[in-house]
Amino acid sequence: MAKVFVVLVFIVLSVFGLDYIEFDRDFSVYPTERGTYILAFTESEYLDYEEFYTSLSLIELDDGGDTLQTGEHVFDNRLIRGVLQDGDGGFLVVTNRKEIYGIDDEFEFEYIDTLEIDSLDMDESFYFEIIDGQLCYLNGYSATNEFVKHEYSLTGEFIDSNTFPPGHRRYNFMDTRRAKYHDMLFQSCLLGDAVWQTGYYQIRLITDENEVYDSVTVNDSCLYSWPGHTETIDSGFAVIYCPNEDSVEGIHSLCVLAKYSSDLEFEWEQRYDLSEGSEIYNIAQLSDGHIFLLERNIGYYSDTLYIWKLDQHGELLDRRLFLTGDDQVFGNLKVTPTDQLIITGIIHSDHFIASINPDDLTCEGIKTEHLPLPTTLSITAQPNPFNSTVEISVTVPDGTDNITVTIYDITGKMIKELTGSEGNTFFWNGKDQSGEECPTGAYLYKVTHGDEAITDRILFVK
Repeated sequence: MAKVFVVLVFIVLSVFGLDYIEFDRDFSVYPTERGTYILAFTESEYLDYEEFYTSLSLIELDDGGDTLQTGEHVFDNRLIRGVLQDGDGGFLVVTNRKEIYGIDDEFEFEYIDTLEIDSLDMDESFYFEIIDGQLCYLNGYSATNEFVKHEYSLTGEFIDSNTFPPGHRRYNFMDTRRAKYHDMLFQSCLLGDAVWQTGYYQIRLITDENEVYDSVTVNDSCLYSWPGHTETIDSGFAVIYCPNEDSVEGIHSLCVLAKYSSDLEFEWEQRYDLSEGSEIYNIAQLSDGHIFLLERNIGYYSDTLYIWKLDQHGELLDRRLFLTGDDQVFGNLKVTPTDQLIITGIIHSDHFIASINPDDLTCEGIKTEHLPLPTTLSITAQPNPFNSTVEISVTVPDGTDNITVTIYDITGKMIKELTGSEGNTFFWNGKDQSGEECPTGAYLYKVTHGDEAITDRILFVK
């Protein structure tokens, strides 16, 4: 019953225009032609229940992990829909308001133009990619069940509009890029129906005439079993995904790694057991053929990263704990141009980079540095969703306890102000200021410390 209600809450909020945007951190690593690496870290926060911002932090590192330069920009009431390398040493940033910003090789930001797109909603059915020197807007959601592709110059001028072959039912997600071993586009796409939780995951090759040259269905189970990552290895494609046992909570205990040739012929598949809260989302391969995976285990109070070593056919050779943090931890395995295995990532507001010995997966030195993020507050709520009491933890770097936590409903009405914290931990039992139990639904909790405030969502399910 609780699972059904979660879906209904989402639908009701959407129908009545009361969407509360679920913010996620995003972290990417970009190698440059000058032999360095750029870490791009985006994070959105609510200032109150209406206003929010998105920060984009950039750090350039040399091959030894030393910081060369940093940059940061804040976008008011905007989401970042793409951070793309422009092929000339800089980046393009596209927002949900159709705006293009340029970032040069010294991390200077400049507004360029606003794209002419009829509809650009704040959902996940579209994305941007730079393909063959053109900015491409790709959308998998349309009334005609087709993939829409608009092409623009890197300065925002409209060039052409095309459609890919038909999708499936109502909702389609995809990743499109130039194939490494073909003069074609490689496309990985989830074709499915979000309402009926059906669909399948497919990889395919697309010609320059926007026709399907070849395709293969990787996974034909329900919508919530989409892959975590698709990568080019051994002159072919490796797809990794974690089937969910629970379509609402996203619980999974199994990981599948499938290998296909450059012509999309199936070669092999391996299945691995996962512990509760784990997911695998990163693939890297050294020139000797060994494959490396990155596992992230999400716990109530800490995140842990593990590195896996596989042979060329996916047989597990070793698994080693790399790092545990008392907050959210993000990581990314990369192979350098000199065929070295490195891992970069984020621990709360610090970035790290380390070299990994591929023989025994030991760390050969880790460097960390503070990220220039615009907020010093950190908040978590566990469990979420909850049915009796939720614990709200607040981290304040200066150690002070001048903190207030206020609960609101989704219309912005104040429900209760929490007091009597144990340290910087607050508890809410689902009751309002008068002691009456609140109805099941989504609520906002706002944490204020001095001039700073962060708002996030919790879900109360009785």
